[in-house]
Amino acid sequence: MDNTVLFVMDVQKDFTGQAARMPVCQTQVEPMLSVINHVIDKACARNVDVFYIANEFAASDWIANWFRNYAAVKGQPGAALDERLKIVSRHLFPKNKSDALTNPELRELLVRIGTRHIILTGLFAEGCVAATALSALRVGYKVSILQDGTAGKSDRSRDKALRKLLQQGVAVIASRDVIGSWD
Repeated sequence: MDNTVLFVMDVQKDFTGQAARMPVCQTQVEPMLSVINHVIDKACARNVDVFYIANEFAASDWIANWFRNYAAVKGQPGAALDERLKIVSRHLFPKNKSDALTNPELRELLVRIGTRHIILTGLFAEGCVAATALSALRVGYKVSILQDGTAGKSDRSRDKALRKLLQQGVAVIASRDVIGSWD
């Protein structure tokens, strides 16, 4: 799919692992990973770029780290991508804010390759996924979120965030619909 990229957001051990410091709803993790890995396979088959986005917080930011229970601190094991996640590209973009588009290298690459459509997966639906979706929408990208490929703090908070994003103009779709459009 020309001009479409897939963002896999914040699927890191400190959020998805058994010893997560700031866990996403654990019942959402396995289904989300299964969907993401399947969509990654299909994206590769259709030459859709897959970009991995990861939180990376400075150890010196001790106040904010305290509120995050020291999750995703740069250089710590929990900041690594979850080992169950398929890695198919070297496109890994760190961020220290909710919005992935705050990373200038990511923004520049999106422009350079002529991106028009961003498909978002990952976590937290009510946090970084929402912030990135709204930011991308504001700067003119078509934005889709895979409903079954996102997770949140709870089922309720994830579903509420996705409903709100839908009302704000973000397409919230099932992975089968994206995959169907690629076949």
